[in-house]
Amino acid sequence: MEPEGLGGLLGALAGAVAGIADPAPPGPVEINRSAPAEHRPLRFEAPDRAVDVHPGDIVEASKARDWSDRDALSLTFGPDLAMWLAEATTAHVGNPIAVSLCGQQIAAPIVMEPILGGSVQISGALSSEEIDAYLQVIAGRIDCDGQPMSIPDKPPAAPRRPGSRGDQ
Repeated sequence: MEPEGLGGLLGALAGAVAGIADPAPPGPVEINRSAPAEHRPLRFEAPDRAVDVHPGDIVEASKARDWSDRDALSLTFGPDLAMWLAEATTAHVGNPIAVSLCGQQIAAPIVMEPILGGSVQISGALSSEEIDAYLQVIAGRIDCDGQPMSIPDKPPAAPRRPGSRGDQ
């Protein structure tokens, strides 16, 4: 995707989201854990290190409300990324860590204290529509060009045995 600025990115993503998904309801979005290995749209960049995030690195992604009741993007990471975040934020208290999506910076918060729990909330200048679009990309449901990504069907539920709980 050619850099068109954040407005171009949002326009492309918002159009795609409008075509394939309802706005994100409260609570987590379904994550496409089988997204291609090269789909790493989210990037955290500290002064001396960076990490590109695959949907499989994310335990939960959701729209939330921040401490001042604004819409926020809430992310919880798996152990490897949580460790990276803890090390980077411990080493860079007082410095910004850039957060980029599809090559466009969406935030650069100043680290006030180490983030040790593996969860972040990104809010501030993000609109509800931006968060909806960003969640779809981060979760591996659409790519950085706004195109739907292949999501394998869920395996069928195991058949119930006669006499098992649930048979009435």
